[in-house]
Amino acid sequence: MENNSTVPEIYPHDEYVKSMYELKSMLFHLSNEILKLEQQMQKNKRDIAYLRIYIRTIFSYIEGITFKVKNLSIASAKFHSIKLSVGEELYAQDKRYGLTESGRLIEMTQYIPLKSNIRYMFALASKATKSEYKLRYDKGWASLRDAIDIRNKLTHPKDISCLMVTRADIQKAQIAYRWFTNNVIIILKQVTSNVLATT
Repeated sequence: MENNSTVPEIYPHDEYVKSMYELKSMLFHLSNEILKLEQQMQKNKRDIAYLRIYIRTIFSYIEGITFKVKNLSIASAKFHSIKLSVGEELYAQDKRYGLTESGRLIEMTQYIPLKSNIRYMFALASKATKSEYKLRYDKGWASLRDAIDIRNKLTHPKDISCLMVTRADIQKAQIAYRWFTNNVIIILKQVTSNVLATT
């Protein structure tokens, strides 16, 4: 008997919608978690554990959104028929390939330093939308760089002093969070407007 069943074709628009939904879901859940932690910090001002969790959560947000925006950029590029190189797509998915001793090709996770990854994310998003948007390396970027060092100190402590969190540390993390979010919103508006203009 002839099998007339067919595999549904996946259109670029479907990938864009899926990527945008996943990005918005992560934005919603992690930003709500950060807000709840801010409330807990106000209630428990002497509990330094909340401060450490707060900074780590901000960076979970930044790293997660960076990955999801890169995925959205791939979908947006396909939607607009913009050609990305193999390298651009691999770095957008945090992937690389290598060979085993037996000569077998294997897929591996590509570690990308966060500062480089954020820069790459915005550059890729601009290319995928044919946007002239340029990331500004201002006070917000400087705070992000400082906050990364603070996060690294907390997640890889060498001694007890590395676990201390100051008011200045929190302020830098908050500035970094707002700077990152504001820039992501700008690029997402560009992505959305370009898709709506072609539908």
